[in-house]
Amino acid sequence: MEAARKRQLHVLAKRISELATMQDRLLNAYLASTVDEATYSAKSAELKSETLKAEEEIETLNGAEPLDGDLGLRLFDWSQNVAELWLGSNNSQKREVLDLLCLNRAMSDVSLVLEKRKPFDFLAERQKCQSSRGDWIRTSDLLTPSQTR
Repeated sequence: MEAARKRQLHVLAKRISELATMQDRLLNAYLASTVDEATYSAKSAELKSETLKAEEEIETLNGAEPLDGDLGLRLFDWSQNVAELWLGSNNSQKREVLDLLCLNRAMSDVSLVLEKRKPFDFLAERQKCQSSRGDWIRTSDLLTPSQTR
């Protein structure tokens, strides 16, 4: 994961360098009267915007904490000790445990429904969208033979 972050940082740094070079070439073209002022202003603003986006992405990547390799083990240990934690906790701690354990809860008409769900079940439950308008042109019926005149 760290290698991917470093690669992405390298790509972004290269992109910022390319954008600075483009900005310099655009300025030289403007000074040589090859590009008019309106085109120069528009393109310059676009390049500055792209540079700011790349710099923000670098800041985001640098601020992101690397994943803890021990996180899965700690989560498993917590899940094994959650019953003991429940018995020795106050109401606010019990609420936090419920919030962590009951992520797959839903409200029905009259009550709270707790259900075990696979992570991507909600994709299968979403409404189906029609890929066509439904006004097909019928050319022939495959179940009945074509009628001759």
